[in-house]
Amino acid sequence: MSTGDSIVVTGFQAMRMSIESAVKYLEKRLPEQTNGSIDLMAFPEKWIVDRIGQDDRNLGMLMEIFCSISEKHSCVLVPGSLSIVRDGKVFNSAPVFDSGKLLGWQDKISPFGNEKATYSAGNSITVFSTSAGKLSVPVCYDIDFPYFLKASVRKGAEFVVNPSLIDSEYHDMWHLYISARSLENRIPVLSVNSLSAPFNGNSIAVQPYLHSYGFKIRTTDAGAVETFTSELNFSGIREYTLRRAEEDPGVYSLSGNKGVDDAS
Repeated sequence: MSTGDSIVVTGFQAMRMSIESAVKYLEKRLPEQTNGSIDLMAFPEKWIVDRIGQDDRNLGMLMEIFCSISEKHSCVLVPGSLSIVRDGKVFNSAPVFDSGKLLGWQDKISPFGNEKATYSAGNSITVFSTSAGKLSVPVCYDIDFPYFLKASVRKGAEFVVNPSLIDSEYHDMWHLYISARSLENRIPVLSVNSLSAPFNGNSIAVQPYLHSYGFKIRTTDAGAVETFTSELNFSGIREYTLRRAEEDPGVYSLSGNKGVDDAS
C-alpha cells in the first residue's frame, strides 16, 4: 500500500489477443486478492488488438471490467492502450482508472512508422492525480522524445507509466530511452511490453536515486515472466524532480525556434 513515499507496481506482459480473449484473461489471470499490497497495475500498448468504437458496447463492457478491477484492488489501473474510433478517426489511447473510477484518457501524440497511415495524433498531455501519486502516461513512442516528460514534470508528474509494444530487436535501445528519461527528469518510470512475438516482453522499471552530489538509476528487467512487481520510490527525490525541471532556462525550446540562432 502506498505510503506517500513509495508505491508497489505490477506489470502484466500480456500476450496480444482479441476482446473476447482479453475478458477471459482478466477474469482468470489477475490475482484474486491483493489486500491493498499493489498500488498500480499496468498493461502493454494495444495488447487488445481490436479497434473499438467509442459508443461500442464492447468498450462499455471493457470499461466496466477495468473499473471493477481497480475498485476490487483499491488501486490505480493503466490497462495499456486501446485502438479507439472516435468521431471517424482512430486514436491509440490509454485510459487511467483509480479505485473504480475512470479518470480520463491519454492519446498517443506521436504515432510510430506506419501507424501514421491509420492513427490520428493526440494533442495534449494529461497528468492524472491518483491515489498512488501524480501520473503521466506517454504511450510507447511518445517517451522517445524528451518533451513529453519535461512537460509532464512541469505539470506536477511524480512517476510515469509507459504502455509499450517494442520488437525484441530494439529492446536495448528501448531500455536506453526509458533509462535516459528517468535519469534526466529524476522521475521513476515503468514501461510494460507484451510477451507476444516479436515483442517478447522484457519490460523495465527505472528508479533514480541520489548518490553523493549527483543521481544514478537502478533498473529492474522483467524478462519473460507474465507478471512482475517493482517498487517505485519518491522519497528524497521529489524536490530534485522539481529542481531539475526548473533548471531549464527556456532557450532549449524548439517551439517556434525560440532561442535558436540561424548561423547561415
